Amino acid sequence: LHTVAPIIPWVGSFVRDQATSQGLDIIAQLNSGMRFLDFRVMLSKAPLVSLDTNSSTDSSRSQWNFYCMHMLESEQPSVVYLREIRAWLDAHPNEVVVMWF
Repeated sequence: LHTVAPIIPWVGSFVRDQATSQGLDIIAQLNSGMRFLDFRVMLSKAPLVSLDTNSSTDSSRSQWNFYCMHMLESEQPSVVYLREIRAWLDAHPNEVVVMWF
């Protein structure tokens, strides 16, 4: 996909729309009562070109890191989402969240 997107600009948006399994971000899901997260991760060297804009991203994107994976890899490393979940759990100490890795 990363090699096709620069040639066919709309393909990134199309595939990302097809891969979307949830319209809410993680915090909105937790606030809505979701307590099970399918949190698949993969080790990946992120692309240097954004799928939607064909513009270069910062150099940290060229480093190996763990990314979430649900048909496509996430824009941010997994730790960004894990920190959001941790902050939510800290704010809701009586809640339990189950995560499938």
